[in-house]
Amino acid sequence: MHFSGIVSEWAWRVNDGMPDPKNRTHVEFLRDVLRESGYSESFIQDYTQNLLEGTYKDNAQNRKLDRVGDEWGADPSTPKKKVATGAKAKKKTTTATTTKDTEKDDTTKQSSAGIHGDLKSGDNQDKHDVLEHGFDGVKEYYEKNGIKAEDGKGFKKPAPGSAGSAFNEIVSGEGIHILHANPNMTEEELAEKMFNEYGQTGLGQEQKKSSGIDVPPRLEQAKLAAKGKGTNKKPDNPEAFKKAEQQIATYTKCIIVARAAKDKSDKTNERVKNLQESGNFGTPKPPQTFYGTAKSLKAQKTAVENADRVIMPDGTTLRKEDVQELIRQSGGGLNPSDTATFVEDDKGTLMIQFHSDKTDPSDPQGSKTLTTDMADLQKRIDSNKTLSPEKKKAAQAVVKEFNGKMSTIETTYDDSTAAIAEKLENMDMDAQVEVMQELTNKSKTKKNYLNLAMFDNKGKGELNPKYKIHLPKGADPDNLSDAEKIQAVRSFIKTATPENTSGNKTNPNRKTEADLKVISKLSENLTKKMGKDAPEEINIKKVLAKRRTEVVDLHRSRKEELDKVEPGPPALGDLEESNEVIEGFHLSILDDEPYNENEKDQSKRLKAIMSGTFDIHMGGTVANRDTLRTALGVNSLQEFKDNFRVNEEERYTYGDGGEEGGIVTGKVVYTYVINNAGGDPIKLGEKTYRSSDGPTGTTRTIIKYADEMQQLLKDAQ
Repeated sequence: MHFSGIVSEWAWRVNDGMPDPKNRTHVEFLRDVLRESGYSESFIQDYTQNLLEGTYKDNAQNRKLDRVGDEWGADPSTPKKKVATGAKAKKKTTTATTTKDTEKDDTTKQSSAGIHGDLKSGDNQDKHDVLEHGFDGVKEYYEKNGIKAEDGKGFKKPAPGSAGSAFNEIVSGEGIHILHANPNMTEEELAEKMFNEYGQTGLGQEQKKSSGIDVPPRLEQAKLAAKGKGTNKKPDNPEAFKKAEQQIATYTKCIIVARAAKDKSDKTNERVKNLQESGNFGTPKPPQTFYGTAKSLKAQKTAVENADRVIMPDGTTLRKEDVQELIRQSGGGLNPSDTATFVEDDKGTLMIQFHSDKTDPSDPQGSKTLTTDMADLQKRIDSNKTLSPEKKKAAQAVVKEFNGKMSTIETTYDDSTAAIAEKLENMDMDAQVEVMQELTNKSKTKKNYLNLAMFDNKGKGELNPKYKIHLPKGADPDNLSDAEKIQAVRSFIKTATPENTSGNKTNPNRKTEADLKVISKLSENLTKKMGKDAPEEINIKKVLAKRRTEVVDLHRSRKEELDKVEPGPPALGDLEESNEVIEGFHLSILDDEPYNENEKDQSKRLKAIMSGTFDIHMGGTVANRDTLRTALGVNSLQEFKDNFRVNEEERYTYGDGGEEGGIVTGKVVYTYVINNAGGDPIKLGEKTYRSSDGPTGTTRTIIKYADEMQQLLKDAQ
């Protein structure tokens, strides 16, 4: 295709007909056009990366394309301003007093992945790496390049969480920088900019669609065009259809992240303005945003150490050692935050804010393994100062008994896989190979469950010695077919002795999660593929449903027995449930005890700091001390405890087929707050016990807001 034809085609594919070389979505369209025109991949990547970064290699090919840019009215190195249309009006941002000096900061610079500022500053390099390579891809990138963790132990990793949480945390922080330069942007304008700058990154392409979000017509039209006369399952252009679906998914996430960024930015500016009016803050420098890696925490500590004075949003001066300790506890303990926003003024005063980022109020607010849940219960009873020694001993006996029963069931889930592995030996091998290959091809990272189980170094090294005796006769260990790998895994799982469990990490022949997952994925997906013809003996969800039911029922029995030990009020079982809810929903921030630097108990000082600096951002809904008080109708943590009740009406959660399918995946316990006015109870939320990782995964406890509480929080904004 002639160069002018390339530009015409590019312009046609862009929604407004005006291609922008600095717009990542537009450049992605250009890449498609160049590929279709026969250009090499190396040239395409080299040229388009130069476009995005605003740098050009002086060669004939680039100059030729540059001249084509002149044909449609602009040099490709000069980005065009796009005028947003149809944007809904949003409340105006409260902007603190600034000076022109703030525009000279290095946050005006951007990396190739869109990170504002010098990559050598703070945790910018970490954020850049995760954006560029993706949540899963960055792990491989760090290992491949030998990039060690901050403590030198093992390879570097992204912050705990998922691709969704990483995008939310990193991009909402970058949104604060965007809003700092463009404070009057609407939510839709900010989302569009985020989509253009971060949507095509590795992390942006890992996002899943969020429901209830309107997307631009151009994205829906691209999907329809790719679908053609086909169906969603069999579109005319599968590759283009898949790409269009990903663009839609990413855009929906950008809307949610834009809401979080607006909330953080508005709250930060409001707090700075209030501090300025009270004489506690000077001219603010650009905000500092932090992600949740080890380097992020180190950067936060450095910012605190370098400040002349550290304050809360209400102007209270804090001990630096207290703030350092809170940062150290980030992600656990008294500080559940995973991100932070700091603002420093021209006189060295640093205002701190900590955040927990969720996509939506319906997201889990707290999660822990059953093992941790049981251990926490034991610790709380140990520290209970109101129980007599006799009752404390009786309570611990109850906990020990029921925890033992639950642990026994949890550690024997993998026994069922042995029976399933044996049943699979008598089923069609071609169908099993097809299922495993489909799973690999469906995964964006091409995750090969067979290799992960059988080969060292995460599926890329030598054959694990424990598998050598399980290879089919005549198989070449260096050139195994998928059928031979399946045979080997089935044989190993079927014959592994009871002591060879994943819990016994000293045994080189133990069954690991990777081994069990092969059988789990194979049986689960083969069952789906066979439909009604699938024998129940290989339906791993049904096989394990009975055991899962036993585990979740034991939780209720444990609570009932604790209530008998101390009927209260409050009954001991209810008291422990309230402690779980307080921790899961971070309700300790309900109290507003003033910070006293002379308080001897540091935990009280830290609690006072968190109460005034911690916000939970949930895609446009913020939970903090004020909004939680309004929603719950209480003014303190003690008032919450006094009004807290546990509803004994519990329900099971089911997998495919609902209740009729009979596959129990967990159990929900509803919790309530009785409002002070004597009206109807407020449904606060639910605690669910369910598998954390597929049918064979161990049980986790999940804390989530109920629909009613979600609405109350939205109303309290």
